[in-house]
Amino acid sequence: KDKVSTFLRKCLSLHYLFTWTDQKSAGRSASALSLSPYTTAVVYNSHLSSFEWEFIQKGRSYNLPVTCRFKETFLCRRCGEFAETLAHVLCCCRPFMSYTNARHNSVLDILAAEIREHCNAELDVDLRCRFVHSPLRVDLQVYFPDIKRIVLIDVKCPFDEEKNLSRANTDNLNHYKNLAEQIQEQYSDHKVLLFTFIVGALGTWIPDNRKALKAVFLSHREKSIAYAAIRSNIRWSAGHWAAFNDGRDTSNLSRYRDNPEHDPRAQSIEGAIFEELDETADPATETANAEMSNQYSSNLRSGER
Repeated sequence: KDKVSTFLRKCLSLHYLFTWTDQKSAGRSASALSLSPYTTAVVYNSHLSSFEWEFIQKGRSYNLPVTCRFKETFLCRRCGEFAETLAHVLCCCRPFMSYTNARHNSVLDILAAEIREHCNAELDVDLRCRFVHSPLRVDLQVYFPDIKRIVLIDVKCPFDEEKNLSRANTDNLNHYKNLAEQIQEQYSDHKVLLFTFIVGALGTWIPDNRKALKAVFLSHREKSIAYAAIRSNIRWSAGHWAAFNDGRDTSNLSRYRDNPEHDPRAQSIEGAIFEELDETADPATETANAEMSNQYSSNLRSGER
């Protein structure tokens, strides 16, 4: 009897294993999840709820019930525009982009708070560039006046596949490359650094994030930042999935969205020269903003700031 029950359990385990490995999507995130030990360690060392634990285990093994796996139609249940994959649900589904943005902003908040607390630097969060007049808006502008260093960091939370993470890094650096070159050209005596800070939607930590932390003198805080960012992404993604699948708001999105303290755009350094430009501003306003930026630039060169 014992041998029979043991044999049946093994058969059932093999059945589940082969069913999973036969899926086209199986293993697509495995290479990304193995990039850093923080990615898996935080799951076992953080206080996740039972729902969040179940979500991250099924999500990382592609066992969540998306329609691409079970139904004849592949279209998303909510937007009806694209195939319903887990990547689409967490990163691209338009009716739930508020969750995607909140997940991004939570990582941005964590990194900005660490810089404010541990760095002797001036920080702009999600504002137009303070150094040159440009329509581009990088997530974090960190200025070290003592050592004449300008660090630009943009946060990304793509889906956890290695090619997605690599493409997000490359595209983002190319997007802001001209901005960094303009700043370097205008402030030739400063060192300008550009980085992409990437944390996957399912909690993948990229080793290259260490370069960005080292540039702002936070390499000694990498473990705590990694744990906080990964934990935050897992919780927001779990809430995102709950809202998408059955309409539950487990992440308290409305409270997060209504609290201005959680809005990175409301956080700027004391004495910022100009705020976000109004897209519908008249020419006179645009000219005034340009003059303010030029005045700030001349003050920075002369050491008045």
